Amino acid sequence: RRYDSKQLHYRQVVGNLRFLEKSTRPDIAYATHQCACFSINPDITHAEAITHIARYLRDIRDKRILFDTNKEKSLEVFADADFVRLCEKETAEED
Repeated sequence: RRYDSKQLHYRQVVGNLRFLEKSTRPDIAYATHQCACFSINPDITHAEAITHIARYLRDIRDKRILFDTNKEKSLEVFADADFVRLCEKETAEED
């Protein structure tokens, strides 16, 4: 099913979510990436996913990720950078 592009500017909203994801909301990274995979030809389920992410952000707007400023401690970060596989249609639909 197609969605009404006049109600929701899908690419613009995905771009805004990606900005948030990179700057202050790493918790939405996976969902935002999945939505970005369908920016060219989104359907109603993708528009619903964007709405779901927006509601999630609204509901947790008072929550924060806080880091201790103790310089003696270090922060270890691990990342799975293999996002190419997740944009393939066959595997993306399974996620």
